[in-house]
Amino acid sequence: MTLDKSMILLDGLCNTLKKLRGEGFNSEIEDSVKIAESVGIQASFPNKRNRKAKKMDLDESEDDGFHKTLKQKFDLQINQVLDTLLTQIKWRFAETKQVIYNFSFLHGDALKEKSVADLKKDAEALAHRYDQDLDEFVIQCGIESFKHQAPKLTSDFFSCSPLDVLQLLFDFNLTESYPNLCIALRLFLTLPVTVASDERSFSKLKLIKTYLRSTMGQIRLTSLAKLSIEIEITKFLKYDDLRDEFASVDARR
Repeated sequence: MTLDKSMILLDGLCNTLKKLRGEGFNSEIEDSVKIAESVGIQASFPNKRNRKAKKMDLDESEDDGFHKTLKQKFDLQINQVLDTLLTQIKWRFAETKQVIYNFSFLHGDALKEKSVADLKKDAEALAHRYDQDLDEFVIQCGIESFKHQAPKLTSDFFSCSPLDVLQLLFDFNLTESYPNLCIALRLFLTLPVTVASDERSFSKLKLIKTYLRSTMGQIRLTSLAKLSIEIEITKFLKYDDLRDEFASVDARR
């Protein structure tokens, strides 16, 4: 899934959470009550006797928390969870939204609507951010030429996503004609949406390099981590062939 589609889904999730936060969970609770009653589970919040808190001499007001019903406490806890989710989503994906903005001119509709000057300006800004991968002059020339050539590649080009644009470059063998444009599209389509993969990598390292393996070297640790992380590829390796190849290399030495 590309970054732009992921952010669209993410915005939809945020809107849903905000709607629940504002309108409450009455409809969801009603549905839950029906399901609970159908399987014979009690479907109401039990009423408990309110415990009166002892008021100290220096207290200015009573603690209203003791006077809330279970339903009110439930609503309060749910709202706290929603507030935490919305805050974390906004914070965690702020950088991702910036990345999408930086690469937005690579969409088909942007190539149609934006002028050549605006496209070259966006390409220049992108080249400055990824100066080790992109050349400013090459990508500016490429985006100007591609804007005029792109509509001839397919009739519905202006509705193409960055993935579709990259596929067209490969289908028509234009990767050498627009090398920096191809690199920019590949960068955009392969950037991780979240840091979950990095977190999984650190989790793997904890399992591999334990306290009993504290003397393990960096090269061995890196190799074992790659084998563990890429388990889907590792399980198809032919270890007998790898062993024989390693033995032959060592014998020549």
